[in-house]
Amino acid sequence: MQKIISLFKKYKEPIMYIIVGGLTTVVSFAAQFLAHLIGADLDAVFADGITLASIVALMEEGSTMLATVVSWICSVTFAFFANKIFVFESKEKGKGFVIEFFSFYAARLFTFGVELLSMFIFVELLSFNEMGVKLVVQIAILILNYVFSKLIIFRKKKEKENV
Repeated sequence: MQKIISLFKKYKEPIMYIIVGGLTTVVSFAAQFLAHLIGADLDAVFADGITLASIVALMEEGSTMLATVVSWICSVTFAFFANKIFVFESKEKGKGFVIEFFSFYAARLFTFGVELLSMFIFVELLSFNEMGVKLVVQIAILILNYVFSKLIIFRKKKEKENV
């Protein structure tokens, strides 16, 4: 047990980032699904009850692009606070908080562009499975976001002063 605790302490930041990233992905998928649900004609979709077919029909009825925007807003807001508090343990307040906030959203806006472009190409143009594409894209974005967060957004004060 002591070895596990020691390994966790040594690799706490990447472990917590993966956990927060996983939770952010859950938020993203849930928001994507709920965005479809809100915009759907529920009486028509669930006329025969809640079945796998009705859920698939629900996902086909709504706008992929709009659902992806809603998903992104929800997941980035969650990710900012979770990363700030649990992963990078940033104590920035005031001006530092504002800089982190806008830097985080700017980096996420870039990766959002990557996500939107990927969803458009693979789902809208090539007709790949929406949620399958979303899963693959989320893994790539998880890696990009860690690099931005670690190297730019949540750098420690000493690192910021040396730049």
